[in-house]
Amino acid sequence: MLIENNSISGFTAVPNLFLDVYMPEAGGEFIKVYLYLIRAAQQASSGIDICDLADRLHYTEKDVLRALRYWEKQGILALTENGGDIVSVSLLPVEIPQDTSAWMKEADVLSMPERKTAAPAAEALPAAEPAETAHAAETAPAEAPAVSEPKGVRAISVDELAGLQSDGDFAEVVYVAEMFLKRTLSSKDVQLFAYLYKDLGFPAELIEYLVEYCVNGGHASYRYMESVALGWHSEGIRTAEEAKDAHQEYSTENRRVMQAFGISGRTLAMKEKQFVKRWRKELGMPLDVIVEAINVTMTATHQPSFEYTDRILADWQSRGVKSVSQAKEAQNARKIIRKRQTAPEKPDNRSRLVNFEQRPADLASLLKDGNW
Repeated sequence: MLIENNSISGFTAVPNLFLDVYMPEAGGEFIKVYLYLIRAAQQASSGIDICDLADRLHYTEKDVLRALRYWEKQGILALTENGGDIVSVSLLPVEIPQDTSAWMKEADVLSMPERKTAAPAAEALPAAEPAETAHAAETAPAEAPAVSEPKGVRAISVDELAGLQSDGDFAEVVYVAEMFLKRTLSSKDVQLFAYLYKDLGFPAELIEYLVEYCVNGGHASYRYMESVALGWHSEGIRTAEEAKDAHQEYSTENRRVMQAFGISGRTLAMKEKQFVKRWRKELGMPLDVIVEAINVTMTATHQPSFEYTDRILADWQSRGVKSVSQAKEAQNARKIIRKRQTAPEKPDNRSRLVNFEQRPADLASLLKDGNW
């Protein structure tokens, strides 16, 4: 398999656009294959086949083929095939993809001003507090928060990004984010942080905490950080302290709900977290009232049922319940009413046989109208 070199000659070099645009989005195996192809292209006359390439990189031939197909799809190399076999690989000029933001075509915003301090090479990611580590998966939202406004990240212009190069606070954001993420920021990352900083007015400390929060929760992708940030904005969070307070409240709520339901060995599922959020935000129920409703649920069903608890809390909210004492009063009043409704009628003296209806015992019956 011959390799034609149409982009680099005389030395082994990696195009900046590959490092800035293509490398952040690719897997490590794919990157290694492409880099070795660049090196091998300097000795194209000797040729190389897929088997040799796989042996050199300690991959399987299927791994190498997947990498070649990936880079062919990205448009930075071309494959020539004969009878289903790849006979040559051509390295093509590395160009900006058509869907890349306009600013990347005109300016290299990753060349930020000199940072205030140099990060030690072996510096580890700051560890979370023990309690936070134990509940990391629990405290991080399971999916992107639903937001209405703003609808998406605006593309920041070249002039705006150029202005941020001289902004020391924004340069610090980039530096801290790279420390936590342990990688060079992608163009999308920089666009997101610039949008939060300029359009949404996020202070540098809030953006830095955003990255820390997502990384400690095990979610370091651009899309997840964007969703969390827009969720914070929709909830009126404007400072790092407000975000930390919301985070603490969120983890406390989930832990109390799990304890009340007797849930252990797992975190709350997405739908379950949505129920908790509804109880707190939409119904405005205090946490101790939610726990009381869960206690009523467990007594009635003997198993965790978020739907059953939701019916109880919706009923209490309609009755103006805002405290545990009011909840107990509402529950006692309901028991009295139900006792009267279910009291057996006076038996007919003409017959000793009395027909009693079977009381619903399953959860589906309990959830019918009038039964929570």
